[in-house]
Amino acid sequence: MRRAGRIHSRRRIDKPRRQAKVAGMDELRTTAVRDILKFGAFLQRTGDRVLRSFGISQQEYAVLSAIAREARPLYQTTIVVDLLVERSNLSKIVSRLAKKKLIEMRPTPVDRRLRLLSVSPAGRDLFLRADVALKQWNKDWLKGFDRDDLVALRELLRGLNSSPAKVADGVDMR
Repeated sequence: MRRAGRIHSRRRIDKPRRQAKVAGMDELRTTAVRDILKFGAFLQRTGDRVLRSFGISQQEYAVLSAIAREARPLYQTTIVVDLLVERSNLSKIVSRLAKKKLIEMRPTPVDRRLRLLSVSPAGRDLFLRADVALKQWNKDWLKGFDRDDLVALRELLRGLNSSPAKVADGVDMR
């Protein structure tokens, strides 16, 4: 009888601790996501500043880079998956890059609605020059990190990047 009472009282004591731990984890997750969002905004602004002299935005560079790094033309849908961008945003970016003559678009022979994207000679030249500028900025900015730090950071980010689509599927975006 005594023992049962002790377990019951222990549960009453442990329940607030468990609730506090859960609430603490919820707050930690929320602040971590908020910090990631702030950091993403910082990187977006900084990337835009670095790339301004090349006449492209950070988003345009990301798409141009994805296309330029491939040996053969890419389907536009491949970029959606790789860069985690919305189709409508990607369409606008692709149109701007094509208008600037940095990429070439061709319909596929099988399905004319699908487009294959390849980098143009002007796009390859701009990509290579912009890439040098961004690599220098990365080197200067991350000089305090050793190889192990960078590998650990890369792995954490890859883990985060693998989950947005899974999580977003269950979120009501209204």
